[in-house]
Amino acid sequence: MDRGVSIKRRLTAMKAFYDAGVQATCFISPIFPGITDPVEIIEAAKDRCNLVWLENLNLHGDCGARIKEWIYDNHPELDDLYHEIYNKKSRDYWTTLDQRMREYTSQEGMPYHTTPFDGNREVPLPDLSNGKVFPSKDRVKAFYDPKKMDEMLAYYADKGCEVLTLEECMIEKA
Repeated sequence: MDRGVSIKRRLTAMKAFYDAGVQATCFISPIFPGITDPVEIIEAAKDRCNLVWLENLNLHGDCGARIKEWIYDNHPELDDLYHEIYNKKSRDYWTTLDQRMREYTSQEGMPYHTTPFDGNREVPLPDLSNGKVFPSKDRVKAFYDPKKMDEMLAYYADKGCEVLTLEECMIEKA
């Protein structure tokens, strides 16, 4: 379904940013229940990220019907699971996955965040040990509360960090 850049190219770019000192997040979204293996993805990305962030599959709007049809056609063995999650509104799958990922990332010593299935809409603050902070103002606006931008910038400034936009990171690396 995804016509974006390959996972291999994304991981290569992520490693380049991480090695350059830019905060990088392993954002796994959407998670297709019974198909997506977050542990496999985290294993591939753990040497190039400061945070693991998961987001569930939302089946809103027109794409929801198309995704359900694709699941039914390509993974009929998951029909009952998707019915339980999306028709009966059971949270069991997400709760179990969240607990499993919390335990796994804790054992790996990695910060972890989920949205929205843990009910927490706050963005966790990354490790500031390298003295540089990403994301840019545009990226922070994508996080749920644009009013938090000034608060986040003040937090980083108090820690003696320089806030870089994506463009500044690219220039500095060059």
